Amino acid sequence: EDIMIILIEGADGSGKSTLLNRLSEIGFKTMTAPIPNRNMYEKWNKLVYNSIYYGENYIFDRSFISEIIYRVIDGRNSYISLGQVCELLKFSKIILCETPTQFEDSIARGETNITTIENAELIRHKYRDFIKMVNKLEKVPYIVYNWKVDSISKAIHFINNKRR
Repeated sequence: EDIMIILIEGADGSGKSTLLNRLSEIGFKTMTAPIPNRNMYEKWNKLVYNSIYYGENYIFDRSFISEIIYRVIDGRNSYISLGQVCELLKFSKIILCETPTQFEDSIARGETNITTIENAELIRHKYRDFIKMVNKLEKVPYIVYNWKVDSISKAIHFINNKRR
């Protein structure tokens, strides 16, 4: 079995935390991503090393991918380079969470990061485009997961399958 980090990504309201909680309940090692800062790459590199060293997959709610996506949206400088992201992705699989109602769900939950449907759709498309790109360029495996219709077994099967 490949040991690696599993990155659960997607816009607000897409079901990331719901999936993470379900996986945690059935015994997977889940973690919250480190807060983005200047040492972001070093922190993630250590997490990848620990995953391999201790022989267990770590599953994260958000990752360095979110840092890239949101910096593209807001125009600020990222704490992590694209080269560093590609290096970390060699040890990663991605679960992209999406639902047709993720914007409405985020508003209903009281989230305030994304305030318009236009921004929500822009972010959804940036995630899709980025993940498709790294899949093509770096062969990073991914699935799209909709917690409202997909069985948890879809995510478990993806996590447990070999990377390549």
